[in-house]
Amino acid sequence: MARNITSLLFLLAAVGLFWFWTKPVLNTIDVLVAEKTTFDEALSNSRELQQLRDDLLVKYNSITASDLEKLSKMVPPEPRITELMVEMSDVSRNVDVTVARLDARESTVSMGIVSLPSSDKLSDYQKVDLNIDVVASYENFITFLNEIERSLRIIDVDRISFFSNADNFYTFNISAVSYFRR
Repeated sequence: MARNITSLLFLLAAVGLFWFWTKPVLNTIDVLVAEKTTFDEALSNSRELQQLRDDLLVKYNSITASDLEKLSKMVPPEPRITELMVEMSDVSRNVDVTVARLDARESTVSMGIVSLPSSDKLSDYQKVDLNIDVVASYENFITFLNEIERSLRIIDVDRISFFSNADNFYTFNISAVSYFRR
């Protein structure tokens, strides 16, 4: 009987030892396994991001210098107002349109451009406000607008108004906006 009681005490001691000493260690191991899984997931995401970065870098490096130059002309890194005014003057001269007034000012309001729902604001783009008064026939004015449309520089025409002059000529007032990066 003493042997049974001793065996039972050893059995209870083993269960108690397991319960109070080994069980917390096993719980700690479970927590560490969960953390390992989280770290493995983060490592996997990191590898995917590195692959995406490498793919984007390959695509970026495949863009030719002339295409990068065209992109820089579309949305230049600074206002380049003088260059914009010269371009408008050249276009008007080529299509037989007289520029009566050409006013360009950098706008003080910035606008955030958001491309994808999952991305944050990519960058701030600034505006250059344009007011152009030209004197031309209707046909030459349409040609002038078509040439502005074909220009590499992005120009949004907001408003056009016109006044009639003698001899089938009109004075057109154009309010437009061009953009540049900051």
